[in-house]
Amino acid sequence: MDDSLIKARLKRRDKKTFDSIFTYYYSGLCTYAYKYIKDRARVEDIVQDFFVCFWANCTDLEVSGPLKSYFFGAVKNRCLDEIKHDSVKSRYKDQVINLSSENDGENCYAEAELLEIIEKTIAKLQPRTRDIFTMSRIQGQSNKEISALLGISKRTVEIQISKALKELKKYLPG
Repeated sequence: MDDSLIKARLKRRDKKTFDSIFTYYYSGLCTYAYKYIKDRARVEDIVQDFFVCFWANCTDLEVSGPLKSYFFGAVKNRCLDEIKHDSVKSRYKDQVINLSSENDGENCYAEAELLEIIEKTIAKLQPRTRDIFTMSRIQGQSNKEISALLGISKRTVEIQISKALKELKKYLPG
């Protein structure tokens, strides 16, 4: 069929003409796009998206040369855009990784400082308060368990933990 006749039918939104063009060019365009994008699923998406846009705009399109050249050129441009987009995503991902690595270093330093403050403060506590606080906050024992182990009331355990927390708050930033 003559290109000018096909273009005229497409301008009138002839669905049969579009379907036959799609069927005729689809596999060839996919094979061509695969030279640029080595992912079959992405290639099929690119070619299908091209045809969707082509059909949506075919009444307004002015294709001066052969349709075949237009199709292959448009798919090539879409592939190149996809490659550029992948490159941008890759650079952005690298920047995020580098940034998070830098922040991890800063966070590790801050965490180490904080742990040092906590350890020094715990070491300054009265032995009984230190033991109860360690059992509660570090070993994860409940107040009831601590009171049973040490033979003291649950209220005494709560008071000792409260003392330790007040001491910690004095030395911790913010």
